[in-house]
Amino acid sequence: AGTGVSLRPGQAAVGGALDALRGTPGMRLNAGTTTALDRFYRLNPTQIAATMTQMDPVGYGDGLMVAANLGRMASDTAMAQLRGRRDGGTDSAAILGGRGNAWFTAFGQNGRVGSAAQAGHTSNVTGGAAGVDVRVGAGLVLGASAFFGDGRSSSYTAGGRTDVRSGGAMVYGSWNHGASFIDGALAMGFNETSQRRSLGLLGTTSAGKVGGLLVTAQVQAGHNFQAGAVRLTPYVGLQHATVTQGGTDETGGALAMRIASGSFSSTRALVGARVSASVPLSGAVVLTPHLDLAYSRELGENAAVTTAGFNGNTAARLVTRSGAIGRNGLVLGAGAALSVTNNLSVVASYQAELRDNIRSNAFNAGLRWRW
Repeated sequence: AGTGVSLRPGQAAVGGALDALRGTPGMRLNAGTTTALDRFYRLNPTQIAATMTQMDPVGYGDGLMVAANLGRMASDTAMAQLRGRRDGGTDSAAILGGRGNAWFTAFGQNGRVGSAAQAGHTSNVTGGAAGVDVRVGAGLVLGASAFFGDGRSSSYTAGGRTDVRSGGAMVYGSWNHGASFIDGALAMGFNETSQRRSLGLLGTTSAGKVGGLLVTAQVQAGHNFQAGAVRLTPYVGLQHATVTQGGTDETGGALAMRIASGSFSSTRALVGARVSASVPLSGAVVLTPHLDLAYSRELGENAAVTTAGFNGNTAARLVTRSGAIGRNGLVLGAGAALSVTNNLSVVASYQAELRDNIRSNAFNAGLRWRW
């Protein structure tokens, strides 16, 4: 689709599919497609480029990346509970003091992938998780939890909005031997993505909804070094998230899309250290602040791909790619737990992720009851 103006990759992909949809001279098209193309090619070059931006279905891929991030945040809540159990001592008897632990954590995150000059999106995620874990052996803790979350993303280079909803169940556990430990969590759930794009100059709106599965897993191993009230915990870890997405036929006429099924898989290696300290305040009230710094390396996919075709002719295919995140990054964290009584603690933390092409800020807060 020649416009006489410079096109970004997403616009160029849409333009190629429009050329295929138009076909060769003399090719007979159905009435709906003919009307839609006639209206489109009556626009001036600047309007054509803007409308191709609105047609770009990249939001479905953005939704996959948001859902993967939501799954990682949910599993992080369980891993944080296992770390919280170790704030009371350096051996397995003190680490696992008390038999049970019930908790609830609310979490949120805002992030920016890419910029207005390239493929990318902004996102906001909110959710919560609740669980129970128990000591089942001399150095073993096992637990289960449920999580839910909602996310919203807006593409820099495509019109419309993408809404993501996820939820599921998780099992997690910790093996402790002296001051060493291995923590792990496995979560499975559903993922639902809704996309809506307004093709304002054509007077139509394209909309679709797809569903799929979400699987996340992570493991960390480390060792606690204690010096008085201060603890240093170096660790290594691995995080994985896979999100699948079914296909759908959007509503909105001939220039709406038939979205193909897709998936996104991210695997990240972590090497880091955590510093924490126990500060008695009065009676049973103890403040335990912590700082965390980790290097993160993305080993899997760093961008999602969306494959689609126009409803007017599904052979007119296009492939568009979400903004890619950098492979190497730093994760910075800070937080604190306040033991209000011997049983009840209030916890809160902040985490920033810094890597090429992405900036994100995450917060969580919750309650923990130990018995």
